Amino acid sequence: MRPTSRATYLVSVVAAIEGIVGEGEGASGDNEDSHYGRFKTMGDQYDQMLKEDRSFEPGRPVVSNPYSILLQDVGNLSSVNLLEDRLSVPISNLFYGCYELVMQILSRLMMHTEETEAQLALLASVSMDLMTDVIGPLGEALTLLTAGQSNPGMNDGPSF
Repeated sequence: MRPTSRATYLVSVVAAIEGIVGEGEGASGDNEDSHYGRFKTMGDQYDQMLKEDRSFEPGRPVVSNPYSILLQDVGNLSSVNLLEDRLSVPISNLFYGCYELVMQILSRLMMHTEETEAQLALLASVSMDLMTDVIGPLGEALTLLTAGQSNPGMNDGPSF
């Protein structure tokens, strides 16, 4: 494995930052397709819906901070809602496994060494496909599943 030169690394970092800025990420620019633009649009729509109907509830009744297993490093157990539903737990585990895979692919993409441009493009494409075709639908499915007997009337959901 050949080490990446500082110049190659710098070119890669500058290109990544230019891509982020070009898409309007984190900026208040006019790009409606950026994350910022999409969240701003949702916020504006939410404000309008509340003006029209004060009783509007924008989401499903999901528990805060759901966990399918109790992790050893959780400091405040009262902040955790342990899932009990026999269907929610394995789907939650699948969601987090897929999420972890996306994070590993993105890490490899951002901290690459000797990958070709084609390999980097493939990593980017796979990470986007996993986010939209796997993580999104699984996250939505979780919000339709019950959290369990300890949280009556509440649903599961992803916890980041």
